[in-house]
Amino acid sequence: MSKIKDTESEAKRVIEEARKEARRIISEARAKAEKMLEEANQRARSEYREAINRIEKEAEIASQKIVEKSVAESRKFIDKHRSIVPEIAVWLTEEVMAKYGHSRA
Repeated sequence: MSKIKDTESEAKRVIEEARKEARRIISEARAKAEKMLEEANQRARSEYREAINRIEKEAEIASQKIVEKSVAESRKFIDKHRSIVPEIAVWLTEEVMAKYGHSRA
């Protein structure tokens, strides 16, 4: 009878050790999963920041090109109309003089 009790005790001990080992394995797996999740989150945040920086640089370059194009178009407009400015100034002066007369202050 003692052999049966010894075997039962040994079986209980083995089961308890197996449970402890299972809890340890589960705990390690959870810790590993949490660490992996945190690392993945850190990588995602880093990639997000890098993407934002890259997009900001691209936007800066695009806006600079738009400004340069606008400046060039403005210069073309000014150059195109520069020759008629004196004509318009004379015409405007004549119109004002005709309407309001020649006034001496």
